[in-house]
Amino acid sequence: MTEFWIWFSTGLHHIIDVSGYDHILFVALLVVISCFNKWSKLFLLVSAFTIGHSISLALSVTDVLSVNQHLIEFLIAFSILITALYHLITLKKAENKNPAFLLVIIIFFGLIHGLGFSFLLKFLLNKQQSIFLPLFYFNLG
Repeated sequence: MTEFWIWFSTGLHHIIDVSGYDHILFVALLVVISCFNKWSKLFLLVSAFTIGHSISLALSVTDVLSVNQHLIEFLIAFSILITALYHLITLKKAENKNPAFLLVIIIFFGLIHGLGFSFLLKFLLNKQQSIFLPLFYFNLG
């Protein structure tokens, strides 16, 4: 099996894993935000989340950033709750939603969610020289 396929399939399984309810809930909230007819907005939000996710994965795997795993698990659940509340509060006030603020929130939540997965990714990388390609292939998945 090639390195590409290993990391691509790992990324794919990471996002579609039924036991990964946190990702499913968060992505579902992103889809609801996009109102189904604004695919460019959905793409932008998912990309913002992926950027945050990738940054925190890279920082954690390279030991630049280290955070308590229990705190991260709490923050992941909290991020889903905050996102849901934000959209419930602004549901009928679509004109009051600030897209820049929403992007910042999504990037921040991507950072938190990336830290949650970084513990497993560190183990899987097994001290490889470079994390760039595995991380890129993982994100494509």
